[in-house]
Amino acid sequence: EPSTALFIDGSYRSRSALGLDDLVNIERVEMLRGPQSTLYGRNASAGVLSVVTKRPGDSWTGQIEATGEVEDAGRRPFGFLTKGELSGPVTDTIGAGLSFTYRDMDDLFNVTGSPEINSVNGTEDYTVRGQLVFQPAPNLDMRLTGGLSDRKVNGPAPEMFFEDAAFAGLFPALEGVNSGLQARQAGVDLGEANGLLDFLLSIGVVPTAAGVTITPPHNDIWDRKIHLDGVKFGKLDGSDVTLEVDYELSSGWVVNSVSSYNEYESFDFQDIDQLTMPIGVFNEGQEGDAFSQEIRISSPSEGQSVDWIFGAFYLKDELERTVQFALGPNAPILGVGIDGDTGQFFGGLDTESIS
Repeated sequence: EPSTALFIDGSYRSRSALGLDDLVNIERVEMLRGPQSTLYGRNASAGVLSVVTKRPGDSWTGQIEATGEVEDAGRRPFGFLTKGELSGPVTDTIGAGLSFTYRDMDDLFNVTGSPEINSVNGTEDYTVRGQLVFQPAPNLDMRLTGGLSDRKVNGPAPEMFFEDAAFAGLFPALEGVNSGLQARQAGVDLGEANGLLDFLLSIGVVPTAAGVTITPPHNDIWDRKIHLDGVKFGKLDGSDVTLEVDYELSSGWVVNSVSSYNEYESFDFQDIDQLTMPIGVFNEGQEGDAFSQEIRISSPSEGQSVDWIFGAFYLKDELERTVQFALGPNAPILGVGIDGDTGQFFGGLDTESIS
């Protein structure tokens, strides 16, 4: 959790990556420095970023916007973004609003070596948010907001750069082993080297095709080309719902309640070596959900010599994370294991707090 707390319409977001997904109808953004635990009940030791979205007005309004651009890089990708909103009164006591965004960005990098994809580092995502405002009485105001987000990416896939001085001895040695494996597959007698090379072949080590070198074919940080053995993809899905209630008692005291629930799921899979021989892959998955409830009672805003506020905050936050490294058929060449070996990390977070 970040030390700077993020609140969207009064609701605490334990995962800030899900909070700011192209909010369309922002009314204001408040940035508060320093500890803010008096007015914001959770993890606000360094400050608060509070985003407040617009409520439906007295008349129907709407907007839609579309933007496109071409990046002067790599594949010269085209990016497209459209967003819009519509809000207004349904009856004298009910208001409603709906907003959306959609983004489609072409891939940035060309890919060689993969039979499944020829480019990476693009994205396609959308968000949909809605709200209902209900004012059944002058002293009672209720607002229900909710949203869905879906992001599909075949990145980020960074371009690895192998410094010549640091890897000067490694790649020539690997080229020698690779040439030996190719020769043994063709039945060539290599004398004393036969035993080791035959053993590597027996445990699944696969030499590159004829004419394909092990030395990285795109060792240039500016060419926007990378080598992958397979597919690269990732995703991030999330949803949230918040109910805010403001009620003014006959004494002038104001009771404010904010109830919120959100959940998310993410996954990332990629080739970790970017060499022409399959060494290993990496994947990571996360999923979690959080429920929070905050209640505040405050003194009347006028006519008091002393202003006061009293409140309570409850949070239940759960997270599960899985990280896995899986070795490919050529991992034995580097002495790190054999094909199919995996290393896994499982972690979890179960937080329950009251303040």
